[in-house]
Amino acid sequence: MSLTRRLAVLLCVAAVALACARPAGAAVTDADYWAFADRQMTGLDSTWSAARREYVGDLGIGEIRENSSMLLTHAIAAYTNHTGPTRQDARARVLVDRLTTAPAWLGVVRAPGSQSTCWSNDLDTPRRQHMSLEPKVAEALTWAWRARAALGLEPAAVQRIVSTVVGCATSPAWRYPRRLLNQINWNAEMYASAATVSGSPYLLVHDFRRQLGDFAAGIRRPMPGYKAANLGAGYEFHYRPDHGDGARSNLDTPEYANIVVQALSYYDRALALGMPPLPGAQVRRLRAWTLRLLAGSWTHAGYLNWDTSRGLKRWHSGQYWAFAQQGLLTIATTPTFWRTPAEGRWAKSMFDHGLVLYRRLANENHSVFAPRLMFGVDTRMKLDSLFRIRMLASAVRAIGLGLGTRPAAAPPPLWAYDPDTGRLAITTPRYSTAIVPDDRGMLGYGGIEPARLFGPGQRVASGIGGRPPGAFGIVVADARGRRLLASQFPRRSNHLLIVRSPAGRLAHPRRYPRRPYAGPFQVVETVGTVRQRGVRVQSRHTFRRRTIAGAWTVRCRDRCRIRAHFPTWGGAIVAIMRDGRRVRLDGARQVRLGAVRRIRLGGYRVTGLVGPRGARLFAVPVRTEPTNPRPGPSLAVQMTRRGRVRLSAVLEPTG
Repeated sequence: MSLTRRLAVLLCVAAVALACARPAGAAVTDADYWAFADRQMTGLDSTWSAARREYVGDLGIGEIRENSSMLLTHAIAAYTNHTGPTRQDARARVLVDRLTTAPAWLGVVRAPGSQSTCWSNDLDTPRRQHMSLEPKVAEALTWAWRARAALGLEPAAVQRIVSTVVGCATSPAWRYPRRLLNQINWNAEMYASAATVSGSPYLLVHDFRRQLGDFAAGIRRPMPGYKAANLGAGYEFHYRPDHGDGARSNLDTPEYANIVVQALSYYDRALALGMPPLPGAQVRRLRAWTLRLLAGSWTHAGYLNWDTSRGLKRWHSGQYWAFAQQGLLTIATTPTFWRTPAEGRWAKSMFDHGLVLYRRLANENHSVFAPRLMFGVDTRMKLDSLFRIRMLASAVRAIGLGLGTRPAAAPPPLWAYDPDTGRLAITTPRYSTAIVPDDRGMLGYGGIEPARLFGPGQRVASGIGGRPPGAFGIVVADARGRRLLASQFPRRSNHLLIVRSPAGRLAHPRRYPRRPYAGPFQVVETVGTVRQRGVRVQSRHTFRRRTIAGAWTVRCRDRCRIRAHFPTWGGAIVAIMRDGRRVRLDGARQVRLGAVRRIRLGGYRVTGLVGPRGARLFAVPVRTEPTNPRPGPSLAVQMTRRGRVRLSAVLEPTG
């Protein structure tokens, strides 16, 4: 049974009362999305306070982001005539009243900086927050307006929706040229909501065109008043265009890139209303960006292939994973920005598998909900309620966008390379990883080796970050045990060369190539080199659909101790010997490399291990780190000599 069909079965099981018939070619239908949403809703139902007339979140307040998302889900349920637990017409009517009257509604007086103009942070107190909350309120109210008959909204409530949404969208805070850095999606969503409830296309035809035109023109060169282009040379996203191109803040920020790309979802509608199209060159670059997003910031399991300039402020934040799903929804439903139709099917497959991943994490958590912390990472953004509600809203938003009638196809192996930062991302149906030569001081991990290894279904195979010995790579010490060099250590001098790829050998990669260094691959091969203190390490990695072949060459001017590390995620290290014995490596137990056939390391196995005579294998303990909070022991392959040492191995995730 294919992964996509297993996905449909899993979602159907969640609500056996729903019919699971699906149109030909569609992997997951609206019924499946509703099954996911209704199960999620059963866990959120208790957060509704009839006395307070609001959903109450983790902070004990009726947070507007959360209540808006709940209104959106109830409104789409009514609009589509859904009859499950997510259908809550009476609550929707209450939320419309709360969001269109004081104290939640603040009016249209322009606020300073990036604070909200029109709506408060919560339903009960007039308190400004970030302006990004306002488009989500407008989106929810617009869906309520569409469902006004099914919800039984009073004419006065309908008129308040129109006046608040249009009033906010036409206020000076949202009109061109005002925007938040390069995040044009917020403006685009405001304009689209106003066009729907008012019937006037003006903002979507005129202001949206100018915002999108500025962003597209700024892909390769800074917009006026900024220091960096909107995208890097490999089409990675620059979160702070007001900082320099090489700033720490502009390494790449995939969670925000997948939020900002939502602006493209309104392009075809604006064209139909009379908007002049973008120049062909700009459309081609936006298509290159969307392919880079698919291949470089997502995995086959529907999770972000995550390295972010926001560091632990956002990294592995569940609420931002859920928020970023808007990128997949946009790509799946916006054919104008596909290079090939397959990209839309891949995006839907990734989105669908993300719901399966969430459900599996919830089951492992013995709950309706996935755990608050993804893989144990203590990110700053970790609101349980917002994570849960955004996942619900994502599934329901997919229904509103018609995703349930679209076909899906599992992507082939995908690669994405950013020549300016050196980052290489790999995702296949069997594993995902990335090489991050320089973290610019933001990540706490990286180097010329794979930074992590996830297996099928986003199960951790080796670890999620960290540094030696809790990371892949070579550590070289002198005869006294003093460290001379580690290949898995982020530094500006690290050099990664792509020697084999669908684009060929990239000795001199182009900036903003017409065909991005991203997309399907059969083989990608890299060579990384680092030199320090008389030691030179060269790491060669060959990525294929199921395996990663590694080869290391170490040159020591003097006699040195060389260790190659293969980390685990809490699993046992078991060596299968050539005579058939199984030897668990723990404590002081060691085995000779030449006597070993293969090694099992929890979520993956190592085969083809070839090294010098006298090399020995043993387990070494690993301390926890913020970027690797649940490590197991690492396998160490130790070699001691002068001159050149070679080691090779093949890694294969086992699931």
